[in-house]
Amino acid sequence: RFREFDNFTADRYFGYYAHLVNQANMIYDEIRTGTYEAAIKSNPSDFRGKVVMDVGSGSGLLAFFAAQAGAAKVFAVEASDSADAIRAMIAGNPSFQGVVEVISKVLEDVTPEEVPPNSVDVIVSEPFGQFLVYERGIDTMVTARDRFLKPGGRMYPSKAHLCLSPFHDPLLHQETVEKADFWGSKSHNGVDLSPAHAHARRAMFSRPVIQYIDPKTLLAHPYCKVLDFEKMTPEENQRLRLDLDFFIHYPA
Repeated sequence: RFREFDNFTADRYFGYYAHLVNQANMIYDEIRTGTYEAAIKSNPSDFRGKVVMDVGSGSGLLAFFAAQAGAAKVFAVEASDSADAIRAMIAGNPSFQGVVEVISKVLEDVTPEEVPPNSVDVIVSEPFGQFLVYERGIDTMVTARDRFLKPGGRMYPSKAHLCLSPFHDPLLHQETVEKADFWGSKSHNGVDLSPAHAHARRAMFSRPVIQYIDPKTLLAHPYCKVLDFEKMTPEENQRLRLDLDFFIHYPA
């Protein structure tokens, strides 16, 4: 999928994940990290003696969890320079040596000589972006499934739920209005900004807000779409259809 983008865009993407401070921020997320660790280590029968592929390995943490759960072989596929950090940690942890192997390239470029087709028992990955599908990590995980997973193989995670609900947050609304109203000034350093006010308001209210919200602000029961990673096709993910229908329970 990265062939769709120019080299500058691809380099920025992989450059972000090459910075260990960004990898550390993800590891610090105890809910995220702890949930993956519990899922892998609580199901040793899925991993003991098995071949595992960690798609978009990042810091290598999921690959290491799989090794700790008894995997015989773990392919850590990572295209960014953080692959060097994974190798350093393998060298510093003897129990990972001979088990975890780093493949420094995008998943789509992995050759049959490096990983034979349909030879992997388990795929592990953290493919989630903002709004679930941002960054298209799910596409890569599904591609890995189709190329490398054995029939009946396992996927961690196997499903995801995308849930949406209208909400009402007067404080957030007012903050957005105030940001747009900056452009309502008739004289800012001698310049009338107000002709851009309507444009600014449309722009401010069309931007996504990425933050936690209080569940009490939800106005309806959420609509949830289930994405089944074991069955979905790449086309289904690229053409995600959401048929929204809400009954508003509270005034806003």
